[in-house]
Amino acid sequence: MDTATNEPTIAFPTPEGITKYHTTPYASIDVTRPELSAAGKVVLITGGGSGLGFAFAQHFAMAGCTSIVITGRRQDVIDDAKRALEKEYSALRVLAMQGDVTDKQAVVKAFETTTETFGAIDVLINNAGYLPSYTALASSDPDDWWKAFETNVRGSFNVLSSFLFSAASDAVVISKCTTRT
Repeated sequence: MDTATNEPTIAFPTPEGITKYHTTPYASIDVTRPELSAAGKVVLITGGGSGLGFAFAQHFAMAGCTSIVITGRRQDVIDDAKRALEKEYSALRVLAMQGDVTDKQAVVKAFETTTETFGAIDVLINNAGYLPSYTALASSDPDDWWKAFETNVRGSFNVLSSFLFSAASDAVVISKCTTRT
């Protein structure tokens, strides 16, 4: 309980046996290692314009990927991300597509445009998500709670079900749905 606000606090448990947390890359997971190459891969990242989504795009570019699609709700954010990525990685082609994952038609269009432009998708990073403010349930905004549900559940369904028709035969999905906007 937070004594200043009388609100419950969330404490994340420390897993038993874990004594060291890595917050930066280390040698065995360095994306520039040849066996971790992403050369020739097509990567689509929802929520790819900022935060973790943008970091994923940077790391795939560092790993040699030259075809990355980033999607997001805010056109200015994904346009800025596209410019930054293409400036830093000259061989990289970035397709920036505006759309909300809760809009099934926008999601379908993103996957269709990706396959038309780059071919089948090798890696999907289902990163778009929404995390409402931490508040006591009694004082929570039901509209904010519902926005989180629709984004994280319906949005994930829209993305994953659309991906089935655009996936390469050995495609990989990385899914995360708890980002704060």
